[in-house]
Amino acid sequence: MPAGFPPITGRTALTLLLGDPVVQARSPELVNAELERRGLEARLMPLRVAADDLATVAAALRVTDTFRGAVVTMPHKHAVVPLLTTAGERVARTAACNVIRREEDGSLTGDMLDGEAMVRAIQDAGGTVKDARVLLVGAGGAASGIALALADHGVAELDITNRTAARADALADRVAAAVPGVRVTAVTAPGDGYALVVNASAVGMRPEDGPPVAPGVLTGAEVVADAVIAPRPTALLAAAAAAGCATVDGGRMLAAQVGLMVDFMFAGDMTPST
Repeated sequence: MPAGFPPITGRTALTLLLGDPVVQARSPELVNAELERRGLEARLMPLRVAADDLATVAAALRVTDTFRGAVVTMPHKHAVVPLLTTAGERVARTAACNVIRREEDGSLTGDMLDGEAMVRAIQDAGGTVKDARVLLVGAGGAASGIALALADHGVAELDITNRTAARADALADRVAAAVPGVRVTAVTAPGDGYALVVNASAVGMRPEDGPPVAPGVLTGAEVVADAVIAPRPTALLAAAAAAGCATVDGGRMLAAQVGLMVDFMFAGDMTPST
């Protein structure tokens, strides 16, 4: 491990966090620490991009040779997909992307790592995913990746709830079609009895937000997980801790995928700086 980051030069590879807002994000801290640990001559910087400007930014990045890749966060995980040149299977299945690599010819390749990271974080907290009854809150980009990963890892039942019911219906249909052995249902008023409760919505990002589900929904839950990074703890995780549940915050989910993101953005083709 190097003693510290080398100075920024014309050889420094640029990676970005694309989102709106970005002030709450821990990706810069965690990814830069991983880049330093690996001795890579690269940095990640947060870039706040409004939804209407995402296509313009993507076009600019295609012709920016020093740009190497990006972490994509809310609200761009779905919107960035049509801007990719090529997409991996997880992007195709979820219609969402959270990491981009710029190829030498300027093309953009994307993948979706949220789901595997959340499953890993739940398991690290002692949760059992296989054969579990799970409630997922949200139906956006992160929720899509998490829903499919939970199904791939063998949950018995997956209930999906969202403020816009039609989006929950659409995600439930997509997961049921992709993983036929899992019972997937869109619900408007979830009850209790879930082994795992996962929030993949934006509810909780503002300090004044309350929990995205009624407290009774947490009764008997083994693990409650929240993809929201900050504030810590979110209202959901505070309620879960009070109910005696193990908790997983968005920071643990992000930490579980940082190495995977760096692997993807650099694809093993960079040598440590000297």
